[in-house]
Amino acid sequence: MRKILNVRRLLPSMGWVGASLTAVGLYFVPGQPHSQFQSVATAAVAVEQASSLHVTGRCVDRQNQPIADAEVRLYRFNDPSSDAVLLKTVNTNDKGMFDLGQWPDLQTDPSESGPRYLGIARKDGHASMPFSLRADVDEKVEVRVTMSPAATLTGQVRDQGGRPIANAKVIAFAEDVTGVRSGMTDADGDFEINDMMPIKAEYIQEKTGRRPLARFPVKVVHPDYGTKLVWYWETPGHLDIRFDQPTIVEGKVVGIDGRPATSICVCLQSANKPNHDAPPLGLFATTDKTGMYRFALQTNELVNLFVMNDRYTAQAIDSFKLVSNDTATAPDIQLTEGGFVVGRVLDDKTGQTVRVDTGDRIFVNVHSTARPLSGAAVETCVVQPDGTYHLRVPAGFCRVYLGGMVSRRNLSLDADPSRAPTPTTPREILIEDGKETSLDFKVRLRRN
Repeated sequence: MRKILNVRRLLPSMGWVGASLTAVGLYFVPGQPHSQFQSVATAAVAVEQASSLHVTGRCVDRQNQPIADAEVRLYRFNDPSSDAVLLKTVNTNDKGMFDLGQWPDLQTDPSESGPRYLGIARKDGHASMPFSLRADVDEKVEVRVTMSPAATLTGQVRDQGGRPIANAKVIAFAEDVTGVRSGMTDADGDFEINDMMPIKAEYIQEKTGRRPLARFPVKVVHPDYGTKLVWYWETPGHLDIRFDQPTIVEGKVVGIDGRPATSICVCLQSANKPNHDAPPLGLFATTDKTGMYRFALQTNELVNLFVMNDRYTAQAIDSFKLVSNDTATAPDIQLTEGGFVVGRVLDDKTGQTVRVDTGDRIFVNVHSTARPLSGAAVETCVVQPDGTYHLRVPAGFCRVYLGGMVSRRNLSLDADPSRAPTPTTPREILIEDGKETSLDFKVRLRRN
């Protein structure tokens, strides 16, 4: 059987969009309930077991005419802090068709440390268009990519004294992929990104004045100045970006044996009330052979620091205070094996376990000491085809809830507020080290 997945113009979005598309953050933290970031189209196909996927597609313009000789690339990201690995490059034929071949290892489970796959369609004069694949079913999936004419984002990066900063990387895309909605500043601090999507700003009037209805993040990275995030809301457009002296955050991750934990992904995320003058932070680093990690950034806000790992868990550092333009050393992050929250999703009427059909996904989210309530991130897992779930979390109290559903059958969870508690109401349970704690959810599916 063949599935057709449409990838059209990416619009400002929060959370899940429709039945087969999802908004993925610029610096995506799996399970994040709401995203204020630029969206990326994702073809989400749930399956019962790992198999393979034959990926083909067609690139067309807004008039549905084929785009010949477009370059289509497939990338893999092994974890959030790793560089993109180019797997294959093909070109479209005169009918706009492309064939990326058979891929036996595409992952469906959005685990925190598991690989992710991203396709990019590019051609001069057109905006680079991403399509993200999360599927591993033994069938053929055809991706339809609609490419718009390109727009240009220009700008200049300077230091606090007004001097130009050369060799700063400017990224206006959900992933750091060289040559895709990104550029480098020259000796004059100038940059130009010419494969952007055209966006016409819309504004709303508030008591404090007029503000854009939608904004999109740009990430600027320099080895001496760190990372700065700014907004843009219209393309073509121009940005003037100023760097201060960087704020440094460094720390150590300790393994369960008391030794430095190497190659552990650490996430730094904004905590508490976000700063609306800049996009929320979501940065990643990997520990070195001494277990150390380091962030250099342009902010002094409160941040959360936590690890992303399938084998271990750890209590996050909650609302850590940064020292502006100085170095702040965070407390050690101690890895533990933790415990597990397990359970079933049950039909409210029959009491039987809900079977999750191919093409549907139900998510279980957890706020715990590993993902504090002061931040937006949660730990998440996908309910298995037999209606069960299993998620590792640290010992202590946690809040568990169903995070929603994606369905190609146009189904959704019935969250009728007259039902108490609803499946999406957080429920607090106590987790003990080395033990499983059960929590079932009763749901009622409805057709939209």
